[in-house]
Amino acid sequence: MTEIEALLSVDSGRTPRGTLAFFLDDGARSFRTAYAALAATAALAAGGLGWAGGGRHAVAMLLLGAALLAVRAIPTLREDANRDPKRQVLVITMRGLIVRDASGLRTWQFEDLTDVVAGIHDSRPYLNLIDRDGKLHTVSCAVRGRGERVRRVLSSRLS
Repeated sequence: MTEIEALLSVDSGRTPRGTLAFFLDDGARSFRTAYAALAATAALAAGGLGWAGGGRHAVAMLLLGAALLAVRAIPTLREDANRDPKRQVLVITMRGLIVRDASGLRTWQFEDLTDVVAGIHDSRPYLNLIDRDGKLHTVSCAVRGRGERVRRVLSSRLS
Protein backbone atom coordinates (compact mmCIF):
# COMPACT_ATOMS: atom_id res chain seq x y z
CA MET A 1 0.00 0.00 0.00
CA THR A 2 1.40 3.39 -0.99
CA GLU A 3 1.38 6.42 1.28
CA ILE A 4 -1.37 8.02 -0.81
CA GLU A 5 -3.57 4.93 -0.45
CA ALA A 6 -2.92 4.98 3.30
CA LEU A 7 -3.90 8.67 3.42
CA LEU A 8 -7.12 7.99 1.51
CA SER A 9 -7.92 5.12 3.90
CA VAL A 10 -7.31 7.38 6.92
CA ASP A 11 -9.53 10.06 5.35
CA SER A 12 -12.32 7.51 5.02
CA GLY A 13 -11.99 6.55 8.70
CA ARG A 14 -10.01 3.31 8.32
CA THR A 15 -6.42 3.08 9.51
CA PRO A 16 -4.59 0.27 7.70
CA ARG A 17 -2.50 -2.22 9.70
CA GLY A 18 1.04 -0.95 10.32
CA THR A 19 -0.05 2.65 9.79
CA LEU A 20 -0.28 5.45 12.36
CA ALA A 21 -2.26 8.66 11.81
CA PHE A 22 -1.80 11.87 13.77
CA PHE A 23 -4.39 14.57 13.13
CA LEU A 24 -2.97 18.05 13.55
CA ASP A 25 -4.86 20.65 15.54
CA ASP A 26 -4.50 24.41 15.69
CA GLY A 27 -4.31 24.31 19.50
CA ALA A 28 -6.71 27.24 19.95
CA ARG A 29 -9.32 25.08 21.71
CA SER A 30 -7.08 24.51 24.75
CA PHE A 31 -6.48 28.25 25.09
CA ARG A 32 -10.21 28.95 24.92
CA THR A 33 -10.83 26.34 27.62
CA ALA A 34 -8.23 27.99 29.84
CA TYR A 35 -9.82 31.41 29.34
CA ALA A 36 -13.25 29.98 30.22
CA ALA A 37 -11.87 28.41 33.40
CA LEU A 38 -10.21 31.67 34.40
CA ALA A 39 -13.43 33.59 33.69
CA ALA A 40 -15.42 31.21 35.90
CA THR A 41 -12.82 31.51 38.66
CA ALA A 42 -12.89 35.31 38.52
CA ALA A 43 -16.71 35.32 38.60
CA LEU A 44 -16.71 33.00 41.62
CA ALA A 45 -14.13 35.19 43.34
CA ALA A 46 -16.31 38.26 42.66
CA GLY A 47 -19.34 36.46 44.09
CA GLY A 48 -17.40 35.37 47.17
CA LEU A 49 -16.01 38.84 47.72
CA GLY A 50 -19.46 40.37 47.33
CA TRP A 51 -20.95 37.82 49.74
CA ALA A 52 -18.22 38.55 52.31
CA GLY A 53 -18.97 42.27 52.14
CA GLY A 54 -15.97 43.33 50.05
CA GLY A 55 -15.77 46.70 48.38
CA ARG A 56 -17.90 47.43 45.33
CA HIS A 57 -14.90 48.52 43.29
CA ALA A 58 -13.04 45.26 43.89
CA VAL A 59 -16.12 43.21 42.98
CA ALA A 60 -16.64 45.33 39.85
CA MET A 61 -13.00 44.85 38.79
CA LEU A 62 -13.26 41.08 39.24
CA LEU A 63 -16.49 40.99 37.24
CA LEU A 64 -14.91 43.11 34.52
CA GLY A 65 -11.94 40.74 34.39
CA ALA A 66 -14.30 37.75 34.24
CA ALA A 67 -16.21 39.36 31.37
CA LEU A 68 -12.99 40.03 29.42
CA LEU A 69 -11.81 36.47 29.93
CA ALA A 70 -15.21 35.14 28.86
CA VAL A 71 -15.02 37.16 25.64
CA ARG A 72 -11.55 35.67 24.97
CA ALA A 73 -13.03 32.18 25.46
CA ILE A 74 -15.62 32.65 22.70
CA PRO A 75 -14.36 31.63 19.24
CA THR A 76 -14.40 34.46 16.71
CA LEU A 77 -15.20 32.11 13.81
CA ARG A 78 -17.13 28.90 13.54
CA GLU A 79 -14.91 25.92 14.33
CA ASP A 80 -14.93 24.71 10.74
CA ALA A 81 -14.91 28.13 9.04
CA ASN A 82 -11.12 28.47 8.95
CA ARG A 83 -10.26 24.82 8.37
CA ASP A 84 -9.21 23.29 5.11
CA PRO A 85 -11.76 21.00 3.49
CA LYS A 86 -9.42 18.12 4.34
CA ARG A 87 -8.11 17.67 7.87
CA GLN A 88 -4.43 18.22 8.42
CA VAL A 89 -2.83 14.85 9.10
CA LEU A 90 0.52 13.09 9.39
CA VAL A 91 0.37 9.43 8.29
CA ILE A 92 3.25 7.06 9.05
CA THR A 93 3.37 3.83 7.07
CA MET A 94 5.95 1.05 7.10
CA ARG A 95 7.87 2.59 4.17
CA GLY A 96 7.46 6.33 4.65
CA LEU A 97 5.30 9.20 5.78
CA ILE A 98 2.90 11.65 4.21
CA VAL A 99 1.90 15.01 5.62
CA ARG A 100 -1.06 17.14 4.59
CA ASP A 101 -0.82 20.52 6.31
CA ALA A 102 -0.78 24.24 5.53
CA SER A 103 2.25 23.67 3.27
CA GLY A 104 0.34 21.19 1.11
CA LEU A 105 0.79 17.48 0.54
CA ARG A 106 4.33 16.20 1.16
CA THR A 107 5.73 12.68 1.29
CA TRP A 108 9.04 11.09 2.28
CA GLN A 109 10.43 7.56 2.14
CA PHE A 110 12.33 6.39 5.24
CA GLU A 111 15.26 5.33 3.08
CA ASP A 112 15.70 9.01 2.09
CA LEU A 113 15.74 10.33 5.68
CA THR A 114 18.68 10.24 8.09
CA ASP A 115 17.34 11.88 11.26
CA VAL A 116 14.32 13.40 12.98
CA VAL A 117 14.70 16.26 15.45
CA ALA A 118 11.82 17.48 17.64
CA GLY A 119 11.62 21.08 18.79
CA ILE A 120 9.33 23.85 19.96
CA HIS A 121 9.01 27.29 18.41
CA ASP A 122 6.52 29.91 19.58
CA SER A 123 4.93 27.34 21.94
CA ARG A 124 4.19 25.00 19.04
CA PRO A 125 5.88 21.62 18.59
CA TYR A 126 7.45 20.76 15.25
CA LEU A 127 9.70 18.13 13.68
CA ASN A 128 12.68 18.65 11.45
CA LEU A 129 13.16 15.79 9.01
CA ILE A 130 16.72 15.62 7.70
CA ASP A 131 17.22 13.90 4.36
CA ARG A 132 20.37 12.30 2.91
CA ASP A 133 21.35 15.60 1.25
CA GLY A 134 21.26 17.41 4.62
CA LYS A 135 18.15 19.40 3.75
CA LEU A 136 15.71 20.18 6.58
CA HIS A 137 11.98 19.67 6.12
CA THR A 138 9.83 21.16 8.90
CA VAL A 139 6.58 19.47 9.90
CA SER A 140 4.22 20.95 12.45
CA CYS A 141 2.97 18.63 15.21
CA ALA A 142 0.47 21.06 16.63
CA VAL A 143 -0.62 19.10 19.68
CA ARG A 144 1.68 19.21 22.71
CA GLY A 145 3.30 15.88 23.55
CA ARG A 146 2.55 14.29 20.19
CA GLY A 147 5.66 15.75 18.60
CA GLU A 148 7.86 13.59 20.81
CA ARG A 149 5.74 10.50 20.18
CA VAL A 150 5.85 11.05 16.42
CA ARG A 151 9.63 11.57 16.64
CA ARG A 152 10.06 8.26 18.52
CA VAL A 153 7.98 6.36 15.96
CA LEU A 154 9.83 7.92 13.03
CA SER A 155 13.26 7.32 14.62
CA SER A 156 12.43 3.68 15.18
CA ARG A 157 11.54 3.24 11.50
CA LEU A 158 14.61 5.00 10.08
CA SER A 159 17.36 2.68 8.87
